[in-house]
Amino acid sequence: MENEIDLIDMYNSIAGKAVKKRRHLIILFLLSMGVTLFVFMLAPRFYVTNMLCSSKYLKAEVLHQLAKNLNTAIRQETVATISAMLHEEESVVSGLYSVKVNEVKPEAYLPNQENRDNIFEVVIITRSTENYDKIQKAIINYFQENEFVDKRTRVNEETMRRQLQKIKREMEELDKIRKEFYTASSKNAMILDPSALNETMVGLGLKETQLEIELRLISPYQIIQNFVVFDKPFFPRPWHALVFAVGLWLVIGAFVVFIKK
Repeated sequence: MENEIDLIDMYNSIAGKAVKKRRHLIILFLLSMGVTLFVFMLAPRFYVTNMLCSSKYLKAEVLHQLAKNLNTAIRQETVATISAMLHEEESVVSGLYSVKVNEVKPEAYLPNQENRDNIFEVVIITRSTENYDKIQKAIINYFQENEFVDKRTRVNEETMRRQLQKIKREMEELDKIRKEFYTASSKNAMILDPSALNETMVGLGLKETQLEIELRLISPYQIIQNFVVFDKPFFPRPWHALVFAVGLWLVIGAFVVFIKK
């Protein structure tokens, strides 16, 4: 009961002091809003966008480390180093503020499929919305241009090409046998089951088509969604200014109410 009375007395005391200095508080609030608006008008704008990608070889852990190395150069404001890492002009990469990689669950995009690729999101913050296409290309090249990825891509491509050549040879041999069967030019042709032969050729044809598609998509890095340009900045926004102004007003107002006589 005494604690409740003490809290009520403290509240009444604070409210009384605030009422007495209400003019000061109103002026301080208006000044806080004015100063905040002025500062936020001069503050640099930051824009955020994301790119959705998939990769057969690159995992999120590796990309996290690559992004960390790039962010280190960005924090040190060494534009020449960033330009060298991304193989892009300094005027293009100078607006890059940060790069972040988030892992995405593949089930959301490729359900009920085995051997799914790794899917991840690349989020960048920039000081302008210009050169998104060049920055995107530079980041892709930065992620996939390393010995680990290059070697595995080449080995996978060579393996698929050998498999494709083997399938083509098998289909040619089976096609010869099928022709012999229908022309009855071979004695052994009479013991063959034409339906089984046709079924085998159809299966090989499907494998051939699948390998040809995979060879066309052999790139270790596939883009699902490109960077999107958003006109409104990620920071600052109107509510940022309002929160900052209220916070500033509360700090100075507390000084005026409790300290200043």
